[in-house]
Amino acid sequence: MNFLRSLILLAVALPMATALGEPNSQVRKKLHEKTRRTWEYVGTANSEYWFRNIRTLDRTPKKHVLIWFRIAVPAPDMEYAMRGTKIVWSELFEESGYKLHLWEFNCSASQMRSLQDVSYNGEGKLVSQHMNRNPPFVYATPDSIGEAALRAACRNRRRNP
Repeated sequence: MNFLRSLILLAVALPMATALGEPNSQVRKKLHEKTRRTWEYVGTANSEYWFRNIRTLDRTPKKHVLIWFRIAVPAPDMEYAMRGTKIVWSELFEESGYKLHLWEFNCSASQMRSLQDVSYNGEGKLVSQHMNRNPPFVYATPDSIGEAALRAACRNRRRNP
């Protein structure tokens, strides 16, 4: 949802900024910074970089946590260049496309389940969308990206009661 808001804001802000005399590159830079701050790095698995959306944390009536994750596979040369640096979301991660996954976490039981996944190509066009109907909760595999996602979701839950 935040991604869609950013796109709408970009469509509205660019013509307005041009009319006000502000260069388009400055507007794009501000929107890019806001988007970058929205996605926090969680971990890497099989060359997939996982980022959680820190602005759209939701809770269910059962106090479960709902979080969107953005998953991207950067080009091999970019992955090599990033070794040893702090990983921050960038549009460069998504040159070949990306996925958004909605997960539900039962923090008190340390369980999770995937509710929805959406895939986009390199131009940001929808490729596929899948909803899981009433999937079972599962335990995260130790030392996996699932465990890192569970920790990230439940850590945030404790910070914001």
